Amino acid sequence: MSSGQSRGRSDRFIDLRSDTYNLPTQAMLARLGSAVEGSRIGGAEEHTLELERAVSALTSKEAALFLPTCSAANLLALMALANPAENVVVDADSHIRWLEANSASVTGGVQLVPVPRAGSVVDPVALVDFAERSSHFGLPPLGLICVENSHNNAGGTVATRSDMKRVSSMARKYGARVHIDGARIFNAAARLDAEVSELCAPATTVALSLNKSLGAPYGAVLAGPGDVIAKARNLRGQLGIASIHQEGLFATMALEALETNMEDPRLDNHEAEKLARSLTRHFASELAVQTPQTNIILFDVLADLTAAEFSRELETRGVLAKPRSVTRSVRLVLNRGSRQHDLARVTEAFAGVLGR
Repeated sequence: MSSGQSRGRSDRFIDLRSDTYNLPTQAMLARLGSAVEGSRIGGAEEHTLELERAVSALTSKEAALFLPTCSAANLLALMALANPAENVVVDADSHIRWLEANSASVTGGVQLVPVPRAGSVVDPVALVDFAERSSHFGLPPLGLICVENSHNNAGGTVATRSDMKRVSSMARKYGARVHIDGARIFNAAARLDAEVSELCAPATTVALSLNKSLGAPYGAVLAGPGDVIAKARNLRGQLGIASIHQEGLFATMALEALETNMEDPRLDNHEAEKLARSLTRHFASELAVQTPQTNIILFDVLADLTAAEFSRELETRGVLAKPRSVTRSVRLVLNRGSRQHDLARVTEAFAGVLGR
């Protein structure tokens, strides 16, 4: 097993449910061991500071804050950037709206305003319409616009440099700021052949995961201006994460991922494209497969099976997938663990489910 492989991986299943299930590589575990055995004046927390400085440099932001998850990073960004009762515009399909338990409103006191999506960002026409109407009727101001890059529910589509510039321009017009939910921003950067800092430049803050694209076992980072990050750091206590004991040990593995796994998102994107082509070629009449931009493949089952039934049948054949609805939609996510398998097995499993 090479230093880039994960220990404990089962050969029984090809797990395509998510890119959050990556196990630590041997290199990560070796670095963890060195951190445990090493003597540093500042203790394990010194590793956290080292990671935060590295992400600050990567994103070209003034400061950064290590956190358990991207959801926590998104929530702290909204709490730090938007005042209570201010309107925060999100696209209607966004992770912040659908998968973060309405925490921005409940905990942060901000009002999430869902607007239609155009591609991977909020529709500019709908955004202008809301901003103008809210101003006319004396509603609380537009404080923040959120962008998700890449976009989970849209099948991993990316917000381009021009998308971001357009959103930033609209934000300036209405005195708002911009936050990027960049849980998979490394995949977006790989797709666009761009530096991460280029995609972050038009935004005030960015939340990025070191677990998904880069395969660390734990951790996300919020990056932005020094005063905003200082405020977010102080707000952590309201989320019950003011102090995460020995978090520096997790930071060592995340730092290893950041330093050595930057090519992984490009490989994941490439394998997703290959797998989608294979599924389309073999099962065009039974599946409606979206062409992926990054590492997420969405498809609808056209055969007489629900998404849950199809996924259960796949599991009996050694492939794990995630139903996205009670009807037909299923998601596959390519990741470092799945790339250690021969993905021809996935096509074979699909053939078995579809009676080929």
